[in-house]
Amino acid sequence: DYGGDFIYASTGFIYFTSSSYESRTDSLINSPALVSISGPAFALNAVDVRNARDLKVTSSTKIQNAFGSLRKVVGNKALIDLSGFGLAIFDIGDTRPPTFNKLVRTEGGIYDIQGRGDRVFILSGPYGVKVIDLKRDS
Repeated sequence: DYGGDFIYASTGFIYFTSSSYESRTDSLINSPALVSISGPAFALNAVDVRNARDLKVTSSTKIQNAFGSLRKVVGNKALIDLSGFGLAIFDIGDTRPPTFNKLVRTEGGIYDIQGRGDRVFILSGPYGVKVIDLKRDS
């Protein structure tokens, strides 16, 4: 495993991604034969830092078959760069684990993400800036 970016949210939590490459053994459909399946995975993790003497990992939401890197937290949304496959948006909150909200396709890799209010501006690929309205598009 290796860590991604750490981002502090004003709610008293730190969010970060961790990635790995996993192998597991599974059986084929209608066959007793076992096969080895390998692939990338990442987790969006939340740590409660409101009490410095008692830091707690409050959740770890794992996503299979993708590498992801936390790029920004805007309001109650965590924005995860999926390494050229798009932007995954997760809902984050004080007491619940992050939950997947949606995937936004991008034109190639993401160069920069900026948030203003409920809007996110994504600079990716050769076609300019994509604008996402987090309230309307949720």
